[in-house]
Amino acid sequence: MALGADYFRLLVDGAPLAPAAAPGELKAKSAVEGDVVFVVPETAVQAILQVGEVGKEQPATIPLNLKGGA
Repeated sequence: MALGADYFRLLVDGAPLAPAAAPGELKAKSAVEGDVVFVVPETAVQAILQVGEVGKEQPATIPLNLKGGA
């Protein structure tokens, strides 16, 4: 299994966004770190990160807090 940009989507107010930047294909069991970057509109109210191959499996979902602050 290889891991790349197709494994990440951000649902912003229900609309899916592909990453603006992501690591290249990473092989499973590798120790490489990388950043996945999304451009989120300032007006966004809700965001859910989906992790899993797009269109091939049921993705894991992680709700994100967009309110910020401490």
